[in-house]
Amino acid sequence: MAGFWDVFFGLAPIGLLIALTFKGLPTSTTLPVAAIALYLVALIYFKYEANLMNAYVVKGLGDSLTTIAIVFGAICLFEALKMTGALDWLTSKLREFSRGAQAAQVFLIAWAFAYLIEGCSGFGTPTALAAPLLVEMGYDPQAAVVCCLVMNTLATPFGAAGTPIWFGLDGLADDDNLQIVGFWAQAVCLTAAHAVPLLAAAALVPASALASSWRTIAVCIYSCAGVAFAVSAFSYELPTLLGGGVGLVVSALYVKTTNTPPDKFLKEIVDSLRSATGSFRDRALARREPTRVDEKDDDRPAPVDLVREESLITMEIEENPPDDDEENPPPTWKYVFPLAMVVFFLTLTRFPIIDIKDELKSQRPKARVRLGSLGEFWLSSALVVGLSDVYREPVSTTFEILYVPAFLPFFMVSVATLYVFGMISQTPLLLKKTWARTASVILPIASALVLASLMRAGVAADLSRPMMSSFGKAGWILVTPLFGVLGSFFSGSTTVSNLTFGSIQLLAADRLGLNKLHLLALQTVGATIGNCICLQNIIQAKAVVGLTTLESVFIKHTFKPALLFVGFAWIWGFILLAL
Repeated sequence: MAGFWDVFFGLAPIGLLIALTFKGLPTSTTLPVAAIALYLVALIYFKYEANLMNAYVVKGLGDSLTTIAIVFGAICLFEALKMTGALDWLTSKLREFSRGAQAAQVFLIAWAFAYLIEGCSGFGTPTALAAPLLVEMGYDPQAAVVCCLVMNTLATPFGAAGTPIWFGLDGLADDDNLQIVGFWAQAVCLTAAHAVPLLAAAALVPASALASSWRTIAVCIYSCAGVAFAVSAFSYELPTLLGGGVGLVVSALYVKTTNTPPDKFLKEIVDSLRSATGSFRDRALARREPTRVDEKDDDRPAPVDLVREESLITMEIEENPPDDDEENPPPTWKYVFPLAMVVFFLTLTRFPIIDIKDELKSQRPKARVRLGSLGEFWLSSALVVGLSDVYREPVSTTFEILYVPAFLPFFMVSVATLYVFGMISQTPLLLKKTWARTASVILPIASALVLASLMRAGVAADLSRPMMSSFGKAGWILVTPLFGVLGSFFSGSTTVSNLTFGSIQLLAADRLGLNKLHLLALQTVGATIGNCICLQNIIQAKAVVGLTTLESVFIKHTFKPALLFVGFAWIWGFILLAL
């Protein structure tokens, strides 16, 4: 009977969180309440020492700096794309390429474009960007949100630069084993990609149109998820980024060629090249001195030569070209610059062959300062800061300034983008907009990380032990993805879900004799599935498109694809169990 009460009280704070959220309270209220409730349960029911729990609260707050920094950098990049017009240019190209083909439009925007954005920023940004674009094209807002929520789940096992793996499962496996976890997680997602995106697209596109566009759909799916699977064989940080980048280019070119007659396609390429080279020629001509009118010897007015006067006026205008962006649009490379630089720097700092990751993550202390009983603060040569020996307990937290993709590349590329567009003076405005959006998520993120930290302190293990005894090996394979779904549902993050329940999988692996890497992969898959029923993502997406529909209505539509995805995870779970 004690086992039942362990499960009941261990999950009670999560149940409270769900109940309060369905009552319409914001996550800025529900997550802090749930974290406080779990803290009290740990002290009163599980009888943990207060000093240890306080240390884990500090650890949760310290760990939240990584997530908050990534969110800040991602929002900063997004705002820079908006301010410079790069985002509008990219979306207009996507609309232009699809040329009214429904299946092509949906898979280019809700799949390939969102896949790339997930690799660059994550944290609900892909759905918030893709859904309004579909609505602008005339699709039903509610159906567009549902489609984007479901499709985005297949891109989130690696999130922004692999954050759910390297940070969400931090300390549970070494780098080589984390790469194996990511590989198996992507294998499940690639398998599910044969069905889940079609079910999502069916909310917007008739079945007949999907069937007639099967080649386009196959190209879009394999160029993103297939490339991500190939990259996951050697990296757990680049799959979504490179899969989205390669997939968007390949998908866009395929859609462009299949929706454009060959002669017209070649003509558009030639015209683009002429436009690019012509801009340089026009600038050179603009520098020429205007032709002077010969002075007359007498005082009689010279006859008016209208053609000559028009030429003079034109030349003077060319000397002082207007600043209107419509008359002098920036060259294409400027629009491509932000995302290209993000891909370049993330690849540079994460690609195994280059191997500078260890230098950026070096924790060899160069300076130490004792902060009394709070712990020892230290700083390494790689600008990694940490707090260890928190409250004299074996608890520590770190923040890798140069490695976390916040300052480099997100923030630096954002500022560089403003400079390239001649808008560097707008940097204060960029920071103001970024902070305004980031400030609203600091409390929910910090609370979610404290909740996850308290779970990892031992509560998760205590509530899971009775379940392990009851379910056995086969039963635990069924339960593992559901833990991931639950974590993403209440936190809105694949990363936080892994932080919360990842340690349970290690305990189950040891107790039941299962492969811990396979369980962590299933946990990650479950965490990515939970994003389509996550209240936080739904609230953000529906707000962007201007809907007031209840969250339960969206969950009703996303639940079936989520259940199908869970089915794929179960099948793979039993395959891995047999290996």
